[in-house]
Amino acid sequence: MKKILKIGILAFVLMGAACSDDTGKGSEKAVETKAIKDGHVVAVHLGDTFEDLVHQGKVQLHNLDKLIQLEKKSDAGEKADPVTISIFNSQKQELAQNTLNYDGKVFTFKNEYEGYKGTPKGEFTCGYMSIRGGSVFLESCKDQDGKEISTMLAFLGTPKAFRDAEEKAK
Repeated sequence: MKKILKIGILAFVLMGAACSDDTGKGSEKAVETKAIKDGHVVAVHLGDTFEDLVHQGKVQLHNLDKLIQLEKKSDAGEKADPVTISIFNSQKQELAQNTLNYDGKVFTFKNEYEGYKGTPKGEFTCGYMSIRGGSVFLESCKDQDGKEISTMLAFLGTPKAFRDAEEKAK
């Protein structure tokens, strides 16, 4: 009887470990894949620090053409489709999902990510957007309380990735 009980417990523990290990990894990868297929701009941060991302370019990027299209429309003063930005860590866990929109006059930025220095969480309206050095900056911003923020980092990429996306868009 004890032997049957031990075998039953062992089988239960092994089944539980096998199921939980595979499900977690698969579902996190599935979230990233779904975000890419849904047209989100996706950044997978492969570095552990902000400096790794900025100085070493440790970031994997997808769908940058959406940000380039947004910049072109805003430069022309045209309303643009909202852009969803999904940020993942190296383990494929989603860190945040931000949105950037241009209504023909101002940008609206909903930021859930606090990992970019000088860019707090919250909702902001901004006057200008620019892509410089592989990153997207918003300028002349105000938060919901009217507090002014001169410049915010909205997205961190790499110059090469943006150049490649520009070439692909031509």
